[in-house]
Amino acid sequence: MSEDTLSKTNEGNLTVYQRLLGVIKKKKAGFLVLLDPDRLSPREISDLARRAEKGGADGILVGSSLLLSTHFDEAIKKIKEKVKLPVIIFPGNANQVSKYADAVMFLTLISARNPNLLIGEQVKAAPLIKEFGLE
Repeated sequence: MSEDTLSKTNEGNLTVYQRLLGVIKKKKAGFLVLLDPDRLSPREISDLARRAEKGGADGILVGSSLLLSTHFDEAIKKIKEKVKLPVIIFPGNANQVSKYADAVMFLTLISARNPNLLIGEQVKAAPLIKEFGLE
């Protein structure tokens, strides 16, 4: 993906990746907070994100193992309204992609016996990630 198609954070023209690299260079580590939209309402999750930002977080991860909530996009939007931190989706599957986030962080479950978890969910989500311009 070219540099100009990567999503931009609220700090100038830095991509999420560039911003987090800067954090690591400055602090030698980063502090990301994982919020589960299945456990909190959109209002509660955005309030918690704001508290995390005030507490020194460098980014917000949003994700769930199953995502039973129907308010995923709303939660992402509410978080973006309250914080200037990058909001990074930490999805459990391809259905947890939102055009309102700044970036996506997929993990490969190396020890998984299910090949769908190794690469299948990433392949399913790739067209949406490209369409939404997510980093």
